[in-house]
Amino acid sequence: MNNALHTCQLLKTAACSIEHALSTALIPLKVSYCQATILHRLSESSTTMTELSTLLCCNKSNVTQVMSGLNKRHLVTKIVSKNDRRMFTLTLTAEGKKLAKEVRTALTGAATLCMQGFSETDAKHFAKFLEQCVQTHHKMQH
Repeated sequence: MNNALHTCQLLKTAACSIEHALSTALIPLKVSYCQATILHRLSESSTTMTELSTLLCCNKSNVTQVMSGLNKRHLVTKIVSKNDRRMFTLTLTAEGKKLAKEVRTALTGAATLCMQGFSETDAKHFAKFLEQCVQTHHKMQH
């Protein structure tokens, strides 16, 4: 088998395994992995739908669907732009901030388990490799 193909298949398998572990950790919070990612991002700063679609690697209509679920639970608010009514900024409500903290705790615990067996140095090298991979593919797509 081609080495590049084998490496890509291993990355895909690892990503699926990790996403499953992270999603499982979120079950008690009744939050999907996509919703958790949005809550985590919004806990750091307000953002736009475009930024979220880039973060989640999906189109805006998918983000709209995920946001709808968060909105129904009163976890996020939309602030319409004064300059362009079609644009808005997303922020967390007080309840959303509380859940975002719980999400961070659950994901941190699951991520720590996922990285068991890696030394701190190995984990840093691995993260650097993955960042390079993401940057390379981002450049190829644009």
